[in-house]
Formats: sequence, C-alpha cells, structure tokens
Amino acid sequence: MVLRRWAPPLVFFANGLIYMSLFARLPDITERAGIGAGKLGLAMAAIPAGVLVALLVLPRLSARFAAESIARVALCLVLIVAAMTGWAGFYGLAALLFVFGFGREVLELAQNQLARSEELRSGRSGMALAQGGWSVGGLVATAVASLLIAWQVPVALHLLLVGVPAILLAAAVLGRGTRPAPLKNKPGFPRPDRYTALLFAVSLGFMATENMVYAWGLFYLREEAGFSPASATLVYSAFAAAMITMRVLGDRLRDRVALRPLIAALAVLAVSGLALLIAAAPLGGAAQWGVAIGGLVLAGAGVALNAPILARAALDHGAASSFAALSGLNLAAGLALPVVYGGLAASLGYWACFAASVPLVLFSAIASRRL
Repeated sequence: MVLRRWAPPLVFFANGLIYMSLFARLPDITERAGIGAGKLGLAMAAIPAGVLVALLVLPRLSARFAAESIARVALCLVLIVAAMTGWAGFYGLAALLFVFGFGREVLELAQNQLARSEELRSGRSGMALAQGGWSVGGLVATAVASLLIAWQVPVALHLLLVGVPAILLAAAVLGRGTRPAPLKNKPGFPRPDRYTALLFAVSLGFMATENMVYAWGLFYLREEAGFSPASATLVYSAFAAAMITMRVLGDRLRDRVALRPLIAALAVLAVSGLALLIAAAPLGGAAQWGVAIGGLVLAGAGVALNAPILARAALDHGAASSFAALSGLNLAAGLALPVVYGGLAASLGYWACFAASVPLVLFSAIASRRL
C-alpha cells in the first residue's frame, strides 16, 4: 500500500522528465533540422492534432483498460517518439510531434485517474502533490540537460538515458489496477457542457502561459537574453523549481483558500513573472540572472496549480468524458496558439510571446469569478 501511494507521483515524474528533456533540446533539434521559429510553430501544431485523435479514443480506452496499463504503454510510446526527434527534418518532426501529442494526452488521462483514485482511496487530498511529481521531473530534466548539452550528448541518447530508468521506476510501483466499469455512453467526440466550458475559460491563460514558457523560454534566454546554452538551461530550471514548491503546498492552499481569491493570486504571480522575463533581456551580469530567475519563479508559481485544480474538477464532474471534453477545448486553443506564438517570435521576437500571454491570464482570472 505504501508503494501504491507513490505510483501517481512517479508516473507524473516520468512524464515530466521526458517532456522537459525533449523541450530542453528543441533548440538543438531545430538547428539540426534547419528550421526557424515560424516553422517550429507549425510543426508544434501537430501536437494538438495528435491530441484530437486521442480524444476520440479516450473514453473507450478508459472503459476497457486499467489506468495502470494505459500509463505503462503511453510512457513507452512518448519516450520512443521523443528520442526519434533528434534525427528528424521538418516533416518528420511534425509527424513525430503528432504521435507525441497522442501519447501524452492518453497518458494525461491515465495519470490523473491514478491520482484521483488514490485521493478517493486514502481520503486525503493529493492531486497537487502527485502533479508535483511532474514538476520534479521537469526540474531534474533541465538540470541534467544542462550537463548533457555541455557534453554534446546526442538528443536520442539523452532521452533514453533519462527516460528508461524513470519508466522502469514508475512501472515497478504500478499495480495491475481494477477492471474498468462498462462504457455507459456511446463513444465519440466528447461534447463539453456549460461547466466544462467555464473550466476551459479559467484554465486558458494559465495553460497557454505554461506551454509557451516550455516551448519558447529557452529560445528567449539563449537568443535574446544572451545566456549560453548551459546557463540558459540552468536559469530555466527555476520555472520547474517554483512549480514543485507550489504543488507541494497546493493541496493545503486549495483546502484553506477559496477558489476565486486563489486563482486571482495565481494570476498576479503569473503576470508579474512575465513582466520580469521581458525586462531581463536588456540587462546584464548578476542583475540579468536575478531578474530572469525571479520572473521564472513567479511565472512557475502562478501556473502550477492550474492543472491539479482543473483535473480534479473535470474528473469529479464527469470522469473520463468530462476530462476528454475539457481536453477537446484545450485542443482548439492548442491548434492556434503554437502558430500564433511562432508567428510572434518570428516577426517581433520571443519577448512578444510573453507579452501576448498577459491578457490571456487576465481573462482566466476574470472567468474564475463565475465558478
């Protein structure tokens, strides 16, 4: 039973480790493929396209297989695909990111089902702590990446070195799981109801900001702020460190602070962090390090609780179907955001990606007043 408690955090950990290891190597992947920010944005639009396909099968998968089995297969899939990106050109990268998006969405449902099931079994809040495992994985990924990049380790070898041990560790504590209940509704594209649409509106700004920092943060630090590749990766790790801290505290905060003021405070942190990151580029020396790290810490703390709050709300509202419907709305945004951010980065600079996220965060804070 003790090992069973660690299964959700370790699955999240392996997921975060693989995801952040891939994004830490995006500058190297794009340089080898010979593509710029605009084309990278187009290639990254394949990720939500893969999510779309996953949404069509999520209810059926969750009704036929245990979450533990789904998690094992999905972790292996995303690792293999991530490792292959080191050899891909533009079209190959887009195809691989399509499969990566499919695998990660399937894994997203499985790991959140594991975390919520453990909450219900133990009678204790633990969603934020479980998702903190993702942030720990991200922090470890960026720290290890700074070393492996400095040592010029190839992308594929890098991903396999960090991903295989993490998957083996997660698989060791995952049980067989219970047989899912029969599927009650006819499978198909999940349709969001009014409450699910509201959850999406609340999550939009935070989700967009988190994904934007993952995708474009390192490019900004390296190309506009002037950090070396190894230094940029080290500074970048502050984002994951802040998310870990906030998620460790997140369950207590969620139990003690009303949802509306909590989301408002998170929005203030996120916007403040984005402003500091924009201000860091023209600085130099220790001041630049301090401002950049401070911005990443505030931004990470601001977006950290979005996923656990929304995942718990969606699963409680309608289990896999509601979760898939929320993911479908995130997909609609995900199809446009990478292209928009890529266009901003190519035409104005990476700083514009941070500036564009501010009104989205404010929109989410306003929408949360209707919860």
